Amino acid sequence: MGELHGTVALEMFEEIGELDMLLVPCGGGGLLSGCAVAAKGASGNCRTNGIEPELADGTRTPSLGKIVFPLVLE
Repeated sequence: MGELHGTVALEMFEEIGELDMLLVPCGGGGLLSGCAVAAKGASGNCRTNGIEPELADGTRTPSLGKIVFPLVLE
C-alpha cells in the first residue's frame, strides 16, 4: 500500500543523489511509510521525518492508518 508512494522518494534520489533527510507530510501515513521504506533501501544514511502543518489542512489527519503505522516506526 504505502510502498507505492515510495516512488516519490526514489525520484528524489535519482534527481538529487544522496540525501541526509526527507521531510514528508504524515497525513494517513501512506506517503510517509512509502518514502521511509524507499529511503531506507536507497540510502541507509537518509533519515525520514514525518511533519504536519500547524493549522488544519488536507495533510493533517487525526491518526495514521493501522497498516502503515508499523512501517512509519521502523
